[in-house]
Amino acid sequence: MGASLVGSIESIEFCNDEGVFRASYDGSRDRASMAVLAVIAAAERCDPLDLPPLYSATDVDALDRLFRASGGGSASFHYDEFDVTVFDDGTIEVERDYS
Repeated sequence: MGASLVGSIESIEFCNDEGVFRASYDGSRDRASMAVLAVIAAAERCDPLDLPPLYSATDVDALDRLFRASGGGSASFHYDEFDVTVFDDGTIEVERDYS
């Protein structure tokens, strides 16, 4: 569902052992914020437009700038029912927070 938002995401996989949805995107082609929404929409099995605004969880512009100018590192934040981590290699991991 959500992968169509981001042309550079080829697949969104679920790692059952870790309980993590994982995908990779190309930061030179797509925005990190859109890639995060694509992965969460896939995890929720919903249309990305049905999700709460991402800006309620993080500074979307800062997230996009950080991973456009990839300088190493990662960013983690809580969004809706998920813990999200974006890595500078283009990997996104989304884990449902059951607490």
